[in-house]
Amino acid sequence: MKIDQSFVSQMQEGNRNYQVVSTIITLSNQLGLSVVAEGIETPQQLQWLKQLGCEFGQGYLFSKPLAAKEIEAHFLQNKSLLQIVQCF
Repeated sequence: MKIDQSFVSQMQEGNRNYQVVSTIITLSNQLGLSVVAEGIETPQQLQWLKQLGCEFGQGYLFSKPLAAKEIEAHFLQNKSLLQIVQCF
């Protein structure tokens, strides 16, 4: 299940979008589905999503969109990104 970036980008702890994201993650976990958050742009968004139990994420915090052949080289050159992704 995907969480649209419009919810992620407007998340503030305790606000309506935060509650929507929390509900989607909880429902996904109860149904045994993987959940992916789109549009992660800040470390704070990443922290909240991890605390809520989100398993996967994508967004400019990690990288701009890349062609498949560029992904490995990009992450090998940016080892700090690997640490963020591994923690997620």
